[in-house]
Formats: sequence, C-alpha cells, structure tokens
Amino acid sequence: MSNPINIYNSKIGIHNPYFDSTNYVYQLDIFFKNNSKKTFNKITNKKYTRLIQINDKINFNTISHFILVVTKDIGLLKQQFTIEGDLKLDELDELDEFEDYTYKTDELYIEFNKNDLNLIDSCCYVKGIDDNRLFITPPNY
Repeated sequence: MSNPINIYNSKIGIHNPYFDSTNYVYQLDIFFKNNSKKTFNKITNKKYTRLIQINDKINFNTISHFILVVTKDIGLLKQQFTIEGDLKLDELDELDEFEDYTYKTDELYIEFNKNDLNLIDSCCYVKGIDDNRLFITPPNY
C-alpha cells in the first residue's frame, strides 16, 4: 500500500510541498585586483545558501568587486535577480579583526564575512514571495 500525499488545506488555497519544483541557480563572480576572476556556482532548492567558504582561501584584500546572479526556476517560469558591489577596505577596517559586509536589494541579500586572516566566506538569501502554490477561488457570480 502506498503512502498518501500530504496536501495542506487552508481557506484560501492548497499547497503540496512534494511538488515544489523551485530551483535556485546561484552564480557569484568574484573579480580580483589583478584582473582575474573566480566563479562560484550552486544549484539548490533552498532560498539560502553558502557560496564561499573559508577553506576556499579567498583573501579579502585581493578582491575588487563582485556580481551575483540568481535565477529562480519554477518549471516554465524563470526569474533572474542581480546584485553587484565593490569590496573596498576602509581605513577603519584595518583596526578590526572580524568584519562583515552586507549588500541587499529588494530581491537578494548577500553577506561577506572576513576572519582574522582576511579570508572570507559568503552566504546569500533570496527574498520574495513563494509563488509555487495553487490557489483556488470561487467564480464571481
């Protein structure tokens, strides 16, 4: 006997989490001061992901800027969000051992965390409304 599919009912719609086919394609391009570039790609079904880890050994002082492109793929519907920014070292940052840099738009949030060795890790969050639900409304009579 097969297991039943759990469908959550409410007064305004039906949501079936087993058929949530939303994928997020993350592409983070890091541009360095020596004009080289490194790309980090990740595909996941989660809105939050860690793109760079400390063991990637990316030194904060060598970065000039970044571009993050996230594609939200819901079957036939694709949405693309972009954020870019400069990672510039301020005079005050030289005094701090730990520092974080955040950039955000209406759709994206990205954070770069610097440790005491100037190595960074980075995480990203896609904001917005989940539009992967089926809504059933009565006809207007």
